[in-house]
Amino acid sequence: MQGPYRRWEHVHLFVDRGDRTLAVDRVRYNLPIGPAGSLAHRLFVADDLRSIFAYRARRLAERFGTLR
Repeated sequence: MQGPYRRWEHVHLFVDRGDRTLAVDRVRYNLPIGPAGSLAHRLFVADDLRSIFAYRARRLAERFGTLR
């Protein structure tokens, strides 16, 4: 499968916290454009990823309850 990243590793972890479950995303990735990737990351990618995972956190909170 081809995508915009040279490497994308995304692991979902669910940690038992007694009366609640903590959902954790661990993401490792590399952009395919060499040294220019650092600039692209700062200008475009970092904000997009923050937005994507903020949306995920909101949806999880809506579905399963308020995040603590």
